[in-house]
Amino acid sequence: CIWAAWSMWTSCPCIGVKERHRVIASYADQGGMPCAGPEVEAAPCKAQCGKVFNQDCTYSDWTDWSGCPVTCGGGMDAETSSIRYRIVKTYRVGNGEPCSGSTQQTRPCNVDACPQAVDCRFGAWSAYSACTSSCGGGQKSRSRIVEQVAEHGGKPCDRSVTMMVSACNTQECPTEATDCEFGA
Repeated sequence: CIWAAWSMWTSCPCIGVKERHRVIASYADQGGMPCAGPEVEAAPCKAQCGKVFNQDCTYSDWTDWSGCPVTCGGGMDAETSSIRYRIVKTYRVGNGEPCSGSTQQTRPCNVDACPQAVDCRFGAWSAYSACTSSCGGGQKSRSRIVEQVAEHGGKPCDRSVTMMVSACNTQECPTEATDCEFGA
């Protein structure tokens, strides 16, 4: 039989006896010797009953850094930087040391300047098409294409103004009909 290591001693209660424990790590088998000795050990201690216990403030470990909330233009404020936290694990008691320092840290991330916004830009209008009619009113059109699409938050193009239609050849068409004249 094999004993595991002893636990840490308990704090000293008002009765003035502290204790520690151990467990069997490996039981005897195939005729091996049983574990010898106690599972619990006690020892006298000087109780501190009625006295003020002093305990310093302690913090937990820092959390991992958060992901960066921006892809460019990062800085030191919470909205544009990575952040991590820690919490108070034990508060000050009696004359213990108070907590000092912050429970939050920030660090810059993705600090490269953001690309400048580029507005959408149309190319020049094309020449008008031929009129759909030689007289009596027709239509002609012209168009333009987007030469530069908006990038990085730039102003988009109004795609409804890529074609222009105008009236053309609105004069009346000549007629070959003649008025009838009645003779006497």
